[in-house]
Amino acid sequence: MGEVSKNWDKLNEKLSLESKILDNQVVEVKASDFHEIGVQPRLNAKFDKSQDLPDLFKKNNWGILPNSRSSYLVGAFNIFCDVAKPSEDELRAAVEFWPKNDLQSLDSSAVYSEAAALNLLFSTGLLEEILGEPAFPTVSGRMGSGEFKFTINSTLRDVEQIELENLRSTMEIDAGYESESGLHLFEAKNTFNDNFNVRQLYFPFRNWKTRISKPVKPFLLYKQGDVYNIGEYRFTQEDNFSSIELVNHHLFTIGSFTFTPKSVKQSVDKGPVALTSEDVPFPQADDVSKYEEILELLQQGVATKNSLAEHFEFDERQSDYYANALRFLGLAIKTAPGQISLSDLGISYSQASGRGRREILIRQMSQLESFRFLLSEPGFDSKPDARSSLYKVMERDFEHIFQAEASESVIRRRASTIIGWVSWVRSIGG
Repeated sequence: MGEVSKNWDKLNEKLSLESKILDNQVVEVKASDFHEIGVQPRLNAKFDKSQDLPDLFKKNNWGILPNSRSSYLVGAFNIFCDVAKPSEDELRAAVEFWPKNDLQSLDSSAVYSEAAALNLLFSTGLLEEILGEPAFPTVSGRMGSGEFKFTINSTLRDVEQIELENLRSTMEIDAGYESESGLHLFEAKNTFNDNFNVRQLYFPFRNWKTRISKPVKPFLLYKQGDVYNIGEYRFTQEDNFSSIELVNHHLFTIGSFTFTPKSVKQSVDKGPVALTSEDVPFPQADDVSKYEEILELLQQGVATKNSLAEHFEFDERQSDYYANALRFLGLAIKTAPGQISLSDLGISYSQASGRGRREILIRQMSQLESFRFLLSEPGFDSKPDARSSLYKVMERDFEHIFQAEASESVIRRRASTIIGWVSWVRSIGG
C-alpha cells in the first residue's frame, strides 16, 4: 500500500468517511484535516487518472473534487473519462503534417514537456490545420475557477446524480487559443493514459462560458512518441460534469516518424552501446516518455526519490522504479541512497540529437531477449497466446541477466514494462 492510500485510511478513521458518504453521498474534507495528520493536501488530493486513486477510493468507487481553495468534496461519483487508445495500425496511419516554419530551437523528435508540445502545435501551424482557421494564444496558467453549481453521475445504485457546488477553487489552463469561431482550451499530457480527470476540461469550460460570448471548446492533447493525439470534447449539458463526449479525434506526426521498422531493426541488430554494470532488478517502469523527461532533468544535476516524486506527482516507490530502469539501461548511476545522476552513456545521450537519443534507448533495451522477441511480433496485443510466449522468454532474461528466479505473478507484472517499451517503439514509427 502506498503512502497516499495510508494517509486516506487515516482520514477515513478520523472523519468516518465511509459511513458519512453512505448517509450523505458527499463529505467535505478540509485542508486542515490533511495538516492534522501531517501531510500536504495537494499531494494527497490531486489524481489525474484513475490508477492514481487511493485504495479506499477504488474500493468504494469514490471521486474527489476541489470545491474551494482550502477544501475538497469526496463522494460516490466518478471523475474520470476513458480515452480511446489508438491501435498500432492507427498510430502508423497518423497524418504526416509538415511544419510551415523551419524552427531550429524546436526539435519535433525531442519534445519532453507539455509546454513544448503546445509550442510545437501552435508554431508549426498544426493548430490552424486542425481548427481550419487561424487562432491566437490568449489564456494560460493558474487562475480562479469562479463559482458554479453542477451535477455529476453517482456511483451508488439508488442515486442517479449528485449536485455539487464549486466555490472559487483554483484551476490551471495549459493553453487557450481564440479564433473567429470560439475559444479553444487545451489540456496537454506528455504521456498516454487510459483515462483523464474531467475536471481539467470542465472547470475551465464553465469558467470561460460565462465570460465570453463565443463558444468554448475543450481539447485534450496526448503525445505518444511522435504521434500527437488530439481530441475535441463537448459537454452536452452545460451544468452536468458527466455529460462529456468526444466530438473529433486527430492523430498527427510533425513531419515523418523518427524511425521505421527497418531502422529500428538496424538499431537492435547493432546491440547495446554498453552493458549495464549496475546491480538492479528487472525493469518495472512502463512509460518511456518519463525516461526521456527524467534524463532531461538529470542534465541539471542529481535527482532524488523525493524530487522525482514531486515532479511527477507520484509515489516515491514509482521514483525507485524509474530510477532503477534508467540504471539498468546504463543511462544513470546511483550516487547515494535514493539518488541518481547521469552515467557516461547518459551524458552521451544528452549530447545526442533527438533521433540519436532514441537510438541509444532502443539499443540499450535490446539487452533483454524479451524486448527483442516482442518487437518481432507485429500486433502482439491482439494475439491471445502472445503474453504466455512472452512470459517464457522473460524467464530466460531473469535467469541469464538478473541471475534470479521469478514467480509467475512477478513476471506478469514486469511484462507491462516490456509491452510499454515496444508500444513506445511503435509510436515513433518502429
